[in-house]
Amino acid sequence: MGTTKRKIFVSICVVVVLLLCTGCQPAEVPITGGTSQSYQVEIINPVETVYETISIEEIDQPNCNGTRDIDNEIERAREISHSIELGLGLTVDADGKLELFGTGINLGASVSNELGYKYGITESISRSVIVRAAPQTHMRHTIRLSEIWKSGTVRVINNGQSLDIPFRFRASFSVDLLESTPVSCETPTPELPATPTSDPGLGMHVILLANQTSGNRPLEVRFDARNSYFIAADGTRFNCGACQYFWQIRKDGVTIFGPKEENGNFTYTFGAKGTYYVSVYVCRTGSTTDCNGSGTEINVN
Repeated sequence: MGTTKRKIFVSICVVVVLLLCTGCQPAEVPITGGTSQSYQVEIINPVETVYETISIEEIDQPNCNGTRDIDNEIERAREISHSIELGLGLTVDADGKLELFGTGINLGASVSNELGYKYGITESISRSVIVRAAPQTHMRHTIRLSEIWKSGTVRVINNGQSLDIPFRFRASFSVDLLESTPVSCETPTPELPATPTSDPGLGMHVILLANQTSGNRPLEVRFDARNSYFIAADGTRFNCGACQYFWQIRKDGVTIFGPKEENGNFTYTFGAKGTYYVSVYVCRTGSTTDCNGSGTEINVN
C-alpha cells in the first residue's frame, strides 16, 4: 500500500515538473493561422538621420526704413507618408509586408514600431524658422526644405535563415535656415505698391484677375494681368500687348517671391497656411514712368 502511494506521488510530481517546464519554453510567433514557424526582426546598427533636400528658397526681408529689428516666422508644411524602402532589390507591398524565406514578414510595421512611428500613416507636418532683419538693412535668407529619413540595417531571421537588409524609413519634414546675407537697399527692380492704385485718368490701368482667392493648401492660383491698358496724353488707349510685369508675393510683411519679371499670366502654388498679398507692377515696355500696380489677397487654409 505504501509503495502504491509513493508511485502516485512520484507520477504527480513528474506531471507538475513537465507542466512547469512547458510554461518556461519561449513562445513561437505564428506567421499565419495553423503554422508553428516564427521570425525575428531587429535593427542591428545605429540608425542615421538623413536629410533629403526637396527645395531651396530665398526669402527677402527688407527693413531699409525701419528703426527696430524685424523678426518673421517662415512656415512650410508637407504631407509625409511613413513608409520604408529596402536595398538588395527588395520591396514591400502597400501594407509594408515583405515576402522572404517563403513567408510574409511585416517588415514595415516592425521597423516603424522600433523607430517610434506608425507604418502607412500620412500626416501633415508643419515646420518654421525665425528670420531677422536689423534696422536700415535688407536681408536675404536661404532656407532648405527637406524630408527626414532614418537609415540603417535590419536583420530578418526565420527558421535558421537570416538576411541583413539595408533600409531607409521616411520619418518627418524639416525647414532649416542655411544662411542670411545682406543685400543693397537700392533695388534695380521697381518697388511694388503696398496697396492697389486706381487712377481713372491717364496712364497705366492695371487689371489683375485670379482664378481663386482662397482654398486649402497646397493652393495653386493662376493670375492674369494681360487685360491691363495704358491711356496716353491724347486719350488714345493702348492695350498691354507690349508690357512688362513685375510680380511680388508677401506674407506677414515678408517678401517670399520677387519682385521678379514674369509673363502677364503667372501661376504660383501656396504651400503654407496664411494670408498672402500678391502684387503686380505693370510698365509699358522700356518705360520706368508709365507704370502702375495692383494686388489681391490670397487666403490659404
